[in-house]
Amino acid sequence: MDPGAVAERGFLPFLAFDIEQRRYKKCADGTRRMDVKRRPVAFASHSDAAIFSYYAYLLKLPYEEELRNRGLTENVIAYRRFVPPKCNIHFAHEAIAEIERRGDCEAIALDIEKFFDTIPHDALKRLWGHVLGTDTLPPDHYAVFKAITKWAKADRSEVFKTLGIGRRQAENWRQPATLCTPREFREKIRGGELISVGYMIKGGRPVGIPQGSPISAMLSNLVMLEADSAVAEEAKERGVYYRRYSDDILLVGNPDDVTCVEKTFKAAMATLGLDINDDKTKRARFTPDGDGLLNASEPLQYLGFVFTGKRVLVRPQTIAKFIQRMKRSVRSASRAATAAGRQGRSGKIRRQELYARYSHLGPTQAMLKRQDSPTLRNNFYTYAVRAAREMQRSEIKRQLRKHWPRLNAEIELAGG
Repeated sequence: MDPGAVAERGFLPFLAFDIEQRRYKKCADGTRRMDVKRRPVAFASHSDAAIFSYYAYLLKLPYEEELRNRGLTENVIAYRRFVPPKCNIHFAHEAIAEIERRGDCEAIALDIEKFFDTIPHDALKRLWGHVLGTDTLPPDHYAVFKAITKWAKADRSEVFKTLGIGRRQAENWRQPATLCTPREFREKIRGGELISVGYMIKGGRPVGIPQGSPISAMLSNLVMLEADSAVAEEAKERGVYYRRYSDDILLVGNPDDVTCVEKTFKAAMATLGLDINDDKTKRARFTPDGDGLLNASEPLQYLGFVFTGKRVLVRPQTIAKFIQRMKRSVRSASRAATAAGRQGRSGKIRRQELYARYSHLGPTQAMLKRQDSPTLRNNFYTYAVRAAREMQRSEIKRQLRKHWPRLNAEIELAGG
């Protein structure tokens, strides 16, 4: 919180790694093919993260004021606090309700390709100064700007290897334990040439900020300020529903008007140097049938939900991923039980832990006393039930009707 200290600070490199997500896709011949989606993330040191978090807080109030002045409070929905609180369940529900209200309309979902990786530094710096009301960033803000744009990184696996941290120890790492001393950092990390540049050069200019820092979400909204303003103004004139959730954009309205707003959005992205992922662009034409229900040219996927015109469902891929994660956890619990049996302890699978994370039962009071965390209180099952309740869609609960017997069958199969 000391501007002078921040202005003179030497920020540490980010610890970088990829989050891998397995995806199963249905092929034309009916078989299922698995591929792995890798999302690069990077985390700052504890003290650097505290500084980034504080400066995100300093930018929040003037940014929110800009949104109010530009009439964008309803259009930008990601990484912001709403009263009452809202999450993607509410945002998806509102969008679906808008489609149902309009009836005969078109919905287009657009996706910005590699959004965080290609955020332009020059536009970010200019808009950072704009919300602060200055042409030149104050020294402390400029130091934070440099740290988040001219950022350096060290690969996590290489760092662990160099420091002699094994896989099991790394998986069970408990913060706030430090990875190494300053001397070890200088001698082994920097001295071992493990540090590399994190940002990229695109079109002759530096781009990209790390995804994972406490300030990155704030800056991803900030850099889109002028684009959001231009697109929202065009959308308002044409009666088009415009929402942006980070890099996911939704347009709903008359087909001709939606096409015009889509062109405006693409032009705004071209000005920023950002690209639209055409492979992820989805268009759905909704038309009422004789009974007043909607028919969709194809299901619309938005914020983890699928709208067919008549039904709202959780994305099947999300449920499949949840089931795969459940199966892996059961196998892991089985191995742990076997190891415990060899040591003379109970060799039974600890069902209560699995029920807490993968069923409607949730955690016991004893578990919450040991570790009371949001991730333990809320699992995917409770999330789906909440979505069914908020959206008043019983079909979402029916998606999970076989989950309880499936979980128990997996446990029995594993010897539990």
